[in-house]
Amino acid sequence: MSHEQQQRETGGGGPAALDPFAIAAGLLFNDISIVLPMLAALAVSSIAQGLTSPSGFAALAGVMAFDRLIQLVIVSVIVLRWRRKFEHVKGSLANPFLAALRIVLAGFVVWGAVTLPMVTASFVSQGWVSSVLLFIFFCAVFWVFRFYFYFVTFGLLGGSMRGVCAAALNLGRRDPLAAVRSLVSPVAVTALVVGVLWYPSPDGRSLFWATAASAAEGIFWVLSTYTGLAFALVLVDESEWRSSGLDPYRQQRLKTLEAQGRASRFNWLSTRSGMKIFLVALCVIVGDLVQGFSMEPAARIKVESYQVRDRGVSVVVELEDSQYKFRGFNPYAFSLASQTGLEVVSSRIERVSLSPDGEPLHGAFPSQTGPVKLYVEFKSHKTDDALRQMDNLYLWYNLRAVAPVLVVARGPQESSPHEASK
Repeated sequence: MSHEQQQRETGGGGPAALDPFAIAAGLLFNDISIVLPMLAALAVSSIAQGLTSPSGFAALAGVMAFDRLIQLVIVSVIVLRWRRKFEHVKGSLANPFLAALRIVLAGFVVWGAVTLPMVTASFVSQGWVSSVLLFIFFCAVFWVFRFYFYFVTFGLLGGSMRGVCAAALNLGRRDPLAAVRSLVSPVAVTALVVGVLWYPSPDGRSLFWATAASAAEGIFWVLSTYTGLAFALVLVDESEWRSSGLDPYRQQRLKTLEAQGRASRFNWLSTRSGMKIFLVALCVIVGDLVQGFSMEPAARIKVESYQVRDRGVSVVVELEDSQYKFRGFNPYAFSLASQTGLEVVSSRIERVSLSPDGEPLHGAFPSQTGPVKLYVEFKSHKTDDALRQMDNLYLWYNLRAVAPVLVVARGPQESSPHEASK
């Protein structure tokens, strides 16, 4: 890479003339002995989530919070490890534990601001509430990118809470696209690895492959921490660096890391390399989706009864899955169409529950072997009379016709189980 290309990639001259991606590679090269243990620690919560399959709001929030806690602890370990290596005045960071606690607490605030609106939206049915939550989500994303380097300033610079928050915002102002560029390769590499691991079982029915793919998401947290740290090392103001008791020979130390990174196996973290990896990952993910939507569902599906009313069809489905216990099963993947699929009757599900008057299902489908009854309510653009006159209506799961409904001209009463499953 020429000097001009390097400046274009990193955002200008001065301290930015250093290549943050090569520095990130150098940081990784020096920490190679702890990378695998960190990835193993990050996989713990993913494995726990795969084994428990939480379906309720509280259980899902608990697993997600545990997952986030481990991620933030790993982030703290990386930043404080390099704080110690760059420290010139021993003990200038008065309380490393307090710095780690600040990173964890700030991380939960950031995570909650982005995650809670979307999680809450999945558990509410009112359209206006979902719109408000979506607006809150986008506002949160904007401020998260402004505040992105909080974990570095909290751990590297120390000082008062107000001071480190201001320093995090200042880093974002010095290079508004730094956060985005630092995330390209971590996202692309993680997407590629996860996509490859999903391929043998793209619908999630296999516990082994689903857990392996979920565990691989830890790659993102490790890589993004190193790239974010590298950008902050380049962008942080020299006066803030010196006042924090860090090495006065900063430029020389960073150039050494840069040279080590260029010569290492991690010299693929740049935005350009990340975009190339992302294109490959996109092809793999599209292949996963096509295969997943085209697969025969693992569960045995039978229409037990149906009822036509109010421009819709209420269907009672009997399910059984003794092998995979409904892992990867999505009750909202049902639709109604003709046997050939050319005429879509309804792809809009109003409600799914495990009993006629039960609470709507959210989150993962409860793990069990069955048989279990599922009550699915569809809304259709067709009138009730048009629905009753259809004789080739089928229940579809993703892109597969799985069971005939056989609505005939009989009036709105519910059919018998025998006729519905003939």
